[in-house]
Amino acid sequence: MNQVWQLAPEQRLKEWRKLRKQIEDMDDDECLDILNEWWSSAPLSSRVIDPYSNEHWPDPWKLLYNGDLDENVIGLGMAYTLELIGWECELLLVQSVEKGMLRLIIVVDEDKVLNYNHNEIATAEVLDDLEIIKKWESSELT
Repeated sequence: MNQVWQLAPEQRLKEWRKLRKQIEDMDDDECLDILNEWWSSAPLSSRVIDPYSNEHWPDPWKLLYNGDLDENVIGLGMAYTLELIGWECELLLVQSVEKGMLRLIIVVDEDKVLNYNHNEIATAEVLDDLEIIKKWESSELT
């Protein structure tokens, strides 16, 4: 497990900055793999944010500083990371009644999906079985 989540808040922010510097010039697949691995190592807690109310979401620095992470916060953190290194992506609030799922996922280049399954990069085909409730461009987040 990535020990970054055990660090003091200031150190966690420094480690996140190191991550962004590390991945900003990588090729797409390597960047997404490292990003996915980093965020997937976070310990999950119960619901932290309301995925419907983006006006109450923490900014990227508060998100890392607080360290309270649920599946939606992890999706948001991934989107913030990509936006801050200059990548465009979409953050989608999706649901599947059949799977009992309501989650923030990230779509990159219209074909890669992050935060759909824990520690996995899925293809856009997973979107076929999901209802998209809301959509944000990454530039709207920061």
